[in-house]
Amino acid sequence: MSGDAAAEGDAAASRAVRLGAWLAARGLTGPEVTWSRISGGHSNLTDRVVDTAGRSVVLRRPPPTAHEHGAHDVVREGAIVAALAGTDVPVPAVLGTEDDPRPLGAPFLVMEDVPGTVVRTGSEAAALGPAGPAAARDHAAVLARLHRLDPAGLPLPAALHRRLGTDGADVTRLLDRWGAQVPRARPAQRDLLGRTLSALRARRPAPVAVRLLHGDYRLDNVVIDPSTGRVRAVLDWELATVGDPRTDLGSLLAVWTATDDPFHPLPDPPSHAPGMPDGDALVAAYAEVTGTAPTDLGYFTALALWKYACIVEGVQRRLADGAPAGGPDLGDLTAPLATRALELLARPRRGPGASAECEPAPVDGQERPGDVRGGG
Repeated sequence: MSGDAAAEGDAAASRAVRLGAWLAARGLTGPEVTWSRISGGHSNLTDRVVDTAGRSVVLRRPPPTAHEHGAHDVVREGAIVAALAGTDVPVPAVLGTEDDPRPLGAPFLVMEDVPGTVVRTGSEAAALGPAGPAAARDHAAVLARLHRLDPAGLPLPAALHRRLGTDGADVTRLLDRWGAQVPRARPAQRDLLGRTLSALRARRPAPVAVRLLHGDYRLDNVVIDPSTGRVRAVLDWELATVGDPRTDLGSLLAVWTATDDPFHPLPDPPSHAPGMPDGDALVAAYAEVTGTAPTDLGYFTALALWKYACIVEGVQRRLADGAPAGGPDLGDLTAPLATRALELLARPRRGPGASAECEPAPVDGQERPGDVRGGG
């Protein structure tokens, strides 16, 4: 073992001792614990922590590369999850937060370890049988229950309460934030991203009342009961904010592609499992809970696709410059994602509740992108 590896092993053992002491002092586990990664990367890291008696909790903490102020604020995330306790939005119980970096080198959040299944691929969804389609519909219904809540009545962080009543401001913030990335795009992609941004600014729909948003709502961010498909808990609230609820729904629909659609940016997506409902069915499940069919979903799906294109472009630009990726490398999807967004923006509105806005319209003579898993 190299000196660096030995030092890292010693540091990890020391962290486990300090974490065990912290958890034991609060009666959450015994003092001797081990932990294993559930998910990680450039989002907040998620670990399962288990003591010698088999008791387990979930630990959330920033990644070692976290540098953007507020981007990985686990204490804020814990406050948002705790605010939803007692509502009809299922969330893990928050067992404790620590803003002192000394125990683990960074603040952290400890939550209940909710039993169940997380579905990330079509193969995993298919293995659930009838529970797979049920989970798809229920995760749309749970999102609707979140958006049905009045955020003014929730004990949210003060910064979120200050944004209430600013209808439409979240879309402006999103366009401004990611639009600032466009001038730094690679020359071949800069014009396409810029034209998509201009179309998004020009075609913004009328705002609706702000609601609490999850910010990254997908099937793989919920825990489901594998026997029934019911959602047991919604996870990963680090990007939660308040804003137009159609932003969340558009993000969900952006990656929920049909099996006969040549555009599917994710390999083996859950939406391709046998019997899975299409996007219109998810919107119908959502509308059944809210009592209102959401409008302008083509716009908000395009908004999500353009944001994903900007994220992918940032990764590809850094790789081209020989710098660390700063995010997962999903391939060079910038052009397919942005082109799909432009295509959606070119479609005439079809009516309330539609997940797609009508038949495809060509954009600047470009054909529809095909399977983008292998690149643009």
